[in-house]
Amino acid sequence: MKQAILKLGKRITNFTAATGCFLLLGAARVQAQSQTYTNLKLFSGTKNLISAGTGALTALIALLTGFFGVKAVIAWQAAGDDEKPRKAKAVAMTIGIGVFGTCVAGLITWVLAFYA
Repeated sequence: MKQAILKLGKRITNFTAATGCFLLLGAARVQAQSQTYTNLKLFSGTKNLISAGTGALTALIALLTGFFGVKAVIAWQAAGDDEKPRKAKAVAMTIGIGVFGTCVAGLITWVLAFYA
């Protein structure tokens, strides 16, 4: 009878130790998963700030390109024959800079989409 009680005590001790190890390892794994850089408020806040900034920058570039593009077209139409080539170049340059700026903001937004 004494042997049976000792055997049962060993089984209970082993079971308790195994359960404790399992719980300890499970808790360590959960904590390790929660410490990734994407879960940090600094990372997600910075990503959101850059996303909002690129959206605002895209809208601002489109607005300014439209304004300066219309202004350059009006100056081109009102220019004399000797100034028309220079004014046409200014129109193309204004639109080119606007398209380039919009593409850069779109590229930043595209890169940030991979961090979602």
